[in-house]
Amino acid sequence: MKNILIASRISVAAAISLSIGCALINLEDEIMQTKPIPMRQKLADIADNQVTASVIWPNAEPWSYQLVIGLPQGTISDPSSNRRCPDFAAIVSIIGPNDIVVQRFSITSDDTMECNWLDAQHDLDGVIVTWKRTDLFRSCKPGKRYTVRLDFERRSKELNSFWI
Repeated sequence: MKNILIASRISVAAAISLSIGCALINLEDEIMQTKPIPMRQKLADIADNQVTASVIWPNAEPWSYQLVIGLPQGTISDPSSNRRCPDFAAIVSIIGPNDIVVQRFSITSDDTMECNWLDAQHDLDGVIVTWKRTDLFRSCKPGKRYTVRLDFERRSKELNSFWI
């Protein structure tokens, strides 16, 4: 009788553990479905000293996306060139509904981090311009439309495109 009671308790504990495990897996699946990591999205070509783009803010964690500038392939990715990001300085403005500035900050070529996010599909070198900034986009609401504007104080002709 004692063995049957112990076996019953073990069965109940195993069933509870299995149920909790399944619930956690389902919760993780649900989170992943509601907060996908966004794909690369080209915002605009960089043709002059002011670049303006409209974007519906990604439905993802703020740490999972960055602002990136695309450069012609080989600008910085060629290991024999020992090149850095071309020199630039700009003010980034993120403008929300009713033309309210939600974020405004400066970026320079010294603040960039090389990335390979644009290599394979777009044949571009990329530099992340928001890499050193934490909690930058927390004030932007997923699914809402924003205008992102770059106002260059210095701009190299090699700067090609602007991405999120």
